[in-house]
Amino acid sequence: MPTGGNKITYRHVHVLAKAGWDGWVFHPRDGFIFSGLPGAESVLTPASYQCRASDVLVLPEDAFPGMACERVWVSLDFQTFALVPWEQKRNQIAFLTRKNTADLAQVLKILSIRDRLQGWKFVPIEGLDETGVYQVLGQSRLLVSFGHQEDLCLSNLEALACGCRLIGYDGMAGREYFPATGSVASPLGDTIAFCEAV
Repeated sequence: MPTGGNKITYRHVHVLAKAGWDGWVFHPRDGFIFSGLPGAESVLTPASYQCRASDVLVLPEDAFPGMACERVWVSLDFQTFALVPWEQKRNQIAFLTRKNTADLAQVLKILSIRDRLQGWKFVPIEGLDETGVYQVLGQSRLLVSFGHQEDLCLSNLEALACGCRLIGYDGMAGREYFPATGSVASPLGDTIAFCEAV
């Protein structure tokens, strides 16, 4: 399944195409594609790409440290990630399984041992398409986020759009929206503080 950054890349190409611009996603391996995403029809590979002097390449900021970066504003599809009223949600806590997995395992174990969340269920978000992610977030009251530093974590924004409360690592980028959304930031690596926040 594509991660948040890949989804945004495909969406940008889709938006460019709708605006009448040529745009493509470049994959360094022939035959690879994230199917089912807007923009998936516009993929180039080493076998199909011919560089032109007028081409503009857009790369993640960590590809070439020290180069000037332009900010790209992220958007959400609010038809896919629609608000679900709190009273329609379950006592369910969603979490992603692929980031800071050691901290995730420790927090889940501590919360389980302390038995402070009787009647609450933890549900992983793993291997799901956007519809599956929405179903989990739409049913959940809380998302616990274990994002990396310098990480926007698109799932955080999708969770907020679905009406979830958010607790976890702000990934630094989250400092822009955690306070405004009532989200609770936990210091990176402080699993005890994380558990207390939950």
